[in-house]
Amino acid sequence: MLRSAVVSVRMAVPGASVPYMAEVSPNVFNPFFSNKEGGTGLGLALTQKIVEDHGGSIDVRSVPGAGALFRIVLPLMPDVPLDTGRDDRLG
Repeated sequence: MLRSAVVSVRMAVPGASVPYMAEVSPNVFNPFFSNKEGGTGLGLALTQKIVEDHGGSIDVRSVPGAGALFRIVLPLMPDVPLDTGRDDRLG
């Protein structure tokens, strides 16, 4: 069995800018969910969709008053079978 290589990106959002994260983390990726005045609630929902469409995952951890840590994990190469057949473009 081959194990896919992945790349992991971590982004920290420090400070009191996201003190509510611990309370809303189950909903944070739901479309139209927002605690910001005037927020659309689409940013993290779209981010999750894009990451998952590329075979990855995203999660968030937070400590009240300390900020949040978002982690995105993506495969280095997609899980697709290699074409071992003939290339018809070559004739």
